[in-house]
Amino acid sequence: PYSVQAELRKQSYFGHSLPPTMMALEHDSLWSTALDRQLKRWDVETGKCTRTFTGHFSAVRCLAFYKDSVFTAADDTVAIQWEIETQSKRWTFEGHTLPIWGMCCMPDGDDGLLFTCSADRTIRMWDLTDGSCERILSLIHISEPTRL
Repeated sequence: PYSVQAELRKQSYFGHSLPPTMMALEHDSLWSTALDRQLKRWDVETGKCTRTFTGHFSAVRCLAFYKDSVFTAADDTVAIQWEIETQSKRWTFEGHTLPIWGMCCMPDGDDGLLFTCSADRTIRMWDLTDGSCERILSLIHISEPTRL
């Protein structure tokens, strides 16, 4: 029988020009972000890169998935929502003043919410219906938020 784990053990994944920063399995694919400012989607069976998403100006640190979208966040202080099939940007989330180090999505109505945490000591809540920042939580009593 087919096993994703067995396929992952068989393949080598070459394509990023700088070290990877995060990897995840989703939508029957392996996804990776890297210091080269890219998000890549890999075919687990062949080890070949099937899609490359570009749009950040510095290292991409994290990714998250929600419905038919993948989200990336980077040292450029920006998060991006990508439509997986078309590779097009749906929203660009701007407002943090330092790198974004973590993110997650959650259902809320039709489109959901995105949460990002940054070295600027804030967590921002974004509405995926219109891309707006709904709330900013300041974390003044801790040194640095690292992951959500």
